[in-house]
Amino acid sequence: MPTHVQDLVFSSLKTELLSRKVYRIREDARADVFHHIEGPLKKHSKPIFLSPVQFEG
Repeated sequence: MPTHVQDLVFSSLKTELLSRKVYRIREDARADVFHHIEGPLKKHSKPIFLSPVQFEG
């Protein structure tokens, strides 16, 4: 992964998740990071599948 992309990913993670909470144990932080990355799709990233006819219509 290019350095710029890594910077964007970690910046986003810090802003959206880690800056809002203080963790008492490392395992809680790991679990939150995992759920943030692997969790449900965000509204704007939900794929929309259309047939060619629906797309053109």
